[in-house]
Amino acid sequence: MGQGDKEAILTAASIKDSMWRPTRSFKVLAALLLATILCISGTLAYKSRRDRRVGLGSFGADAPEMSFHNTVPADPKRASAVRAAMKHAWDSYVTYAWGYDELDPVARRGTNGFGGMGVTVIDSLGTLKIMGLDEEFEKGSEWFKKNVHFKKMRHVSLFETNIRFLGGLLSVYGLTGDEAYKAMAEDLGTRMLPAFSSASGYPYNNIDLSSGSVSRRGSVSLAEVGTLQLEFLYLAYVTGDYKFAEPAMKVLRVLDKQDTTINRGLGSQSLNAESGRYTEARWTLGAMADSYYEYLLKLDLFTGQHSTYGFRRMWESAAELMREHSVQEVDGKSMVVVGELHRGTPNRKMDHLACFSGGMFAMAHEWEEGSENARIGAGITETCYESYRQMRTGISPEVFQVSQSGDVSAVVSHNLLRPETVESIMILYRLTGDEKFRDWGWEIFQAFEKHSRLATGYAGVRNVNANDVTHDHTQESFFMAETLKYLYLLFESSDVVPLTKFVFNTEAHPLPIPPGHFWSESGMECTFPGARRKESVCGTSEASNT
Repeated sequence: MGQGDKEAILTAASIKDSMWRPTRSFKVLAALLLATILCISGTLAYKSRRDRRVGLGSFGADAPEMSFHNTVPADPKRASAVRAAMKHAWDSYVTYAWGYDELDPVARRGTNGFGGMGVTVIDSLGTLKIMGLDEEFEKGSEWFKKNVHFKKMRHVSLFETNIRFLGGLLSVYGLTGDEAYKAMAEDLGTRMLPAFSSASGYPYNNIDLSSGSVSRRGSVSLAEVGTLQLEFLYLAYVTGDYKFAEPAMKVLRVLDKQDTTINRGLGSQSLNAESGRYTEARWTLGAMADSYYEYLLKLDLFTGQHSTYGFRRMWESAAELMREHSVQEVDGKSMVVVGELHRGTPNRKMDHLACFSGGMFAMAHEWEEGSENARIGAGITETCYESYRQMRTGISPEVFQVSQSGDVSAVVSHNLLRPETVESIMILYRLTGDEKFRDWGWEIFQAFEKHSRLATGYAGVRNVNANDVTHDHTQESFFMAETLKYLYLLFESSDVVPLTKFVFNTEAHPLPIPPGHFWSESGMECTFPGARRKESVCGTSEASNT
């Protein structure tokens, strides 16, 4: 309502009863009527803009049918093609970079960015096992157990060490039962615990695993502090030692208490390690925040909580605000954009990293059938597929913008072989059985084969719209851990790593869901069987009778 509208209403309201004579009443009534029309039209115009912006206008009827219990058959031909791609990537690493962290397929040599601890090996083992590449798995497993000693790792990222190494170790243990991997995970987890030493309880992200010393920088990201809980909780479960669960779960309690008004209730991507408070005006489902929201939902699925307490409450509260302030429609299409917020104002830019959220929203459908989550998840996944289809190479850029009409343009034009879109496509296919998702995934795989495959491995594309494609110098370990694994599972039957029995960490390492409810309904107490101690996250403890 404009200032003139307000003045008209105030003027009409101030007219005294004595002034209501026939000659003036018409003018007054006209003023009131005009003001009312202007007020209503302004409200409707605002509502129309808001509905279009946040996706409330046209989501009502076409929610896809979804179920975690869908049974889908394998597509052996396509699954075999992805398996061959994994073998090519692995064989290239073995030939040119064995024992190094990653392969430079252009220079045909190894590179070390993770302390020279063979990150490609640990990131690949689960994929090799799932695909039945047993000879390759045994070679990698033998090397890793013989050569990797975490006491040699210095000044590492806690976040990357957690999702790649700890998650990888726990996943291989869960898939094989090999006790050596549990022992290595326990050693690594113990070395990571000193990171949880800030005043707030948030972990510092830079730690020397040989000495336990940390770099006490004041700022940490939401993803860094909120993407540890799955791994540490599962480590506590398999070892029976609650010391691993307590500090990681405390982080969620601290986050739950923070003032999030900085971005319409969503907080931001950065926090102060000591005070625990959010520190900047930008919110995103992309880099530096993404996996925190992913883990809230997956913790609920992982623990069997399924209640309005703890993890689910925190996720649903955030999701409601995302739907209201960040989720945006595309005119005349089922595409959905989940934009960034700056001081509460949304844009239409997405990191490829945010494409995981299609699968995240879809999995939330397990809680409430008929909710907006299914429609939003499918719409985000379609948008991310379009970010591939509309590029000249058929490969998505790292960051893209989506217009109101659905046109996708590159903001940052390179591609790093990222997995998030095929992750969501795989989840949507498993939940719906709709073959279009397999077709989308196959298109993306063929684009990688055409433009990213070299004789010596796979490499990222520097410009996804270039006429002459050039490559970067990295076969990312996550391409083997995540991208090829999700593509393979897209074409395998639903009984291979079923969503009802496994939860994937953010590096796509599948963790078996423990039987029963091993975490209390409030999310505040460890109750899993076999624990050496039973302790409350709130600080009290008692000896267990088990």
